[in-house]
Amino acid sequence: MTAADDTSRPGPPQALERLIGFVNTNEPQISQDLLRDPEQTRSWLVAEGFEVGKLNRDDWAAIISFREGVRAAAAANNGYDLDTDAVTALRGAIDRLGFTIRATADANLEVTATTPAGRTLASLVGALMTAQADGSWARVKACARDSCRWLFYDTTRNHSRTWCTSTTCGSREKAKRAYRRQLQKSGKPDPSSISSAQ
Repeated sequence: MTAADDTSRPGPPQALERLIGFVNTNEPQISQDLLRDPEQTRSWLVAEGFEVGKLNRDDWAAIISFREGVRAAAAANNGYDLDTDAVTALRGAIDRLGFTIRATADANLEVTATTPAGRTLASLVGALMTAQADGSWARVKACARDSCRWLFYDTTRNHSRTWCTSTTCGSREKAKRAYRRQLQKSGKPDPSSISSAQ
């Protein structure tokens, strides 16, 4: 999933697009995670141009918690309740990775970190903070399809997009709703509610 449905408006700033790409290293609906362990995570980061040293399991766990915390925040931008467990894990990851803010020689603020793994992700944290400050973060959403949760940048004028693509997740969700309406009209029970009740 990479295509945006609405290309009439500009997409995200490059730094924010990089953050979205980082979160989308995990694609839950097809059980594909490009950051399955410290070695794969390091390889992916290097391939994407991040400066990264050796990662231990604690570094890796913090990186994954950061990624999934950002996904939870993006889901909240799409109307979902904030996942408090993911936020708690995000807080722990931020502490573990040692992020700090410092002033540069030209008086700009930048994110840095006290740990090597944190320094690797500092630019992503900076992109997140900038997006929150300039309002573009509200356009970053996790797909409304529960099995997907792919991050996308909502380019619609009224911020109304809910699915990563209308042709895939949107079509499937609309078809599922139509099927449920037909079942209700016919008086037949919804098979998904029967199997989840057992």
